[in-house]
Order: sequence, then structure tokens, then C-alpha cells
Amino acid sequence: RYHFRIQHRPGKEHLNADGMSRRPCAEMGCKYCLRIEQKAAAIAEVCGVKLETTELHWREAQQSDPVTNKVMEWVTTAQRPPWEEVVSHDGDTKALWAAFNRLHITDGVLVRRWENDTGTKVCEQIVVPLQERKGVLTAA
Repeated sequence: RYHFRIQHRPGKEHLNADGMSRRPCAEMGCKYCLRIEQKAAAIAEVCGVKLETTELHWREAQQSDPVTNKVMEWVTTAQRPPWEEVVSHDGDTKALWAAFNRLHITDGVLVRRWENDTGTKVCEQIVVPLQERKGVLTAA
């Protein structure tokens, strides 16, 4: 039923797995780690895309989406439901439940507060409903 092909790959071809499996450096002020953080910050700056859409567009899209609409109710009432009520829902609902403390509504639009590890950069991210994701990804 399953067809696998086992193939040897030299260590140089496993750099992605090797890098992901390493523990983060615990040394404060490590020059190597600082360089990596600076590169990641530069990538994040490049990846930030501003879309030419209105608050009304996002508000309507979120209200018509069952997941974001439900989460907006939680945020509006400041009532995060117990996990037992959420456990049977889809992955998007669970992820937003986990991020509840970082969610708020700005001008009728559900947003998530994001900040980098050092707290020096804070931004708001629109919670993009499922039906809008393809458009957002292709716009980037």
C-alpha cells in the first residue's frame, strides 16, 4: 500500500533537519545568535505585505466566516470558552483559542498582537478568514 524508497543522503544534504533539531543557545549575548536574529528580523521586514483592502472588507469577511465570527464573539464578550468546548473544533478555531490573550478587535476587525522575542517590535496582524487566504498569499 505504501511505497518508500530508502536512500542515503550525505550530511551536507541534511542541513535543514540538522539546524531544526539543535537546541537554542543558552548563552546571553552570543554573537552568532544575534546575527541569526538580525537576519530573521530582516526577512520579517521583507515579508510584511500591506494589502490594498479596506476595514469594511475584512470586517465583512470575518463576520461571514464561521470561525472568525465565533472567535470575535469570544473577544467581544471577553469570554474564552473552556477547552472541552473547543477540542472538537477545527485547527483554526483551536489555534485562535490558544492565542486568545493576544486577540482584540480594532475598528470591528479581529486582529492578533505579535511581538518579537525582545519586545522591540510589535504589530497587529489581521486574522485572515479561510476564504481570503489564497488571495492574501498570492498578493504577497
